[in-house]
Amino acid sequence: MVYLDKIDHHVVFEPSETRAMQVTIHTMGSLSMIAALSVVGSFIYRGTWRDAGTRIVMWLAIADFFGCLGFFFGRLLVDSPFFCSAQGVLIQWGALAGVIWTGALATNIFIAVARRRMNIVDFKRAEPYYHIIAWGVPAAVAGLLFLAQKPEKGPVYAKNTLWCHFSTPYDAFRMSAFYGPIWVVFGWNAIAYVTVGYRLYHSQRSVSNIEESPHSDTSEARTQRALTRYIRKTSLYLVVFFLNWSFSTINRLENIILPEKPLFALYYLHSVSL
Repeated sequence: MVYLDKIDHHVVFEPSETRAMQVTIHTMGSLSMIAALSVVGSFIYRGTWRDAGTRIVMWLAIADFFGCLGFFFGRLLVDSPFFCSAQGVLIQWGALAGVIWTGALATNIFIAVARRRMNIVDFKRAEPYYHIIAWGVPAAVAGLLFLAQKPEKGPVYAKNTLWCHFSTPYDAFRMSAFYGPIWVVFGWNAIAYVTVGYRLYHSQRSVSNIEESPHSDTSEARTQRALTRYIRKTSLYLVVFFLNWSFSTINRLENIILPEKPLFALYYLHSVSL
C-alpha cells in the first residue's frame, strides 16, 4: 500500500518497491561516481588538465562526483538528523555545482565561436570566476536555506522517499532553489549551443564546407574543424542534461499537483536518473 506519511511528510511505498528503488540508487550512484572519477583520471593521466579550454569538463566531473555521492547514500542516513542534513546539503551543493559547470562550458563555447572574442588566455582569466560561481553560489544557497527553516515545518533537509533532501513542507524551496536553477541553466545551454550551431552553419567556413574540403590545410580551416569536433562532443552534455533531469522534475511536479497519488514508475525513473 502506498501512502503519505503525515509525520515525516514523505511517500511510503511497499517494502519491495522501496528496496528496488534503493538498490537502483546505490547502483546508479556507484556507476556515476566511477564514471566521474574516470574522466578526472583521464585528464590527469593524459595531462589535458593543463588545457584551460577543456579543463572545465574535469571540474564538471568533480562536481558530479560529489552530487552522485550524496544521492548514492539513498536512505541509509535517514535515522541521523545530522548526517541526513549533511546529505541534503551535499546533494544541493554538488548537483547544482555540476549544473553550473555545464553552463560555464556553454559560455566558453558561445563567446569563443558566436562572439569570436575568446582565446586560451581569456579561458584562464575567466576560470577563477567560474569557480566562484559554480562552487560558491550553490554552497551559499545550501547554507542560507537553513535560515528559512520554520519550527512548525521541521528541518529543511530531512528524510524523503528516495534520500535526504528537501522535506515535503518545503516543496516550494525544492522547485525554486533546486529545479528552478537547473532548468534556467539548461535554457542558457540550449540557447548557447543553438546559436553556435547557427553561426557555424551559416559562416563562410561552415562545417559543411570543411567536410567538402577535407584536405584543406589553412590554419583557419584546421581551427574550424577542431571547434566543430569539440562542439559535437560537448553538445552531448545538453542531451544527457535533459534526459537526466526530466524524469526527476516530472516526478516532483506530480508530487505537488497530486500528492496523494504518487506513481512508483515516476519514482523509479527518478532513482535511475542520477
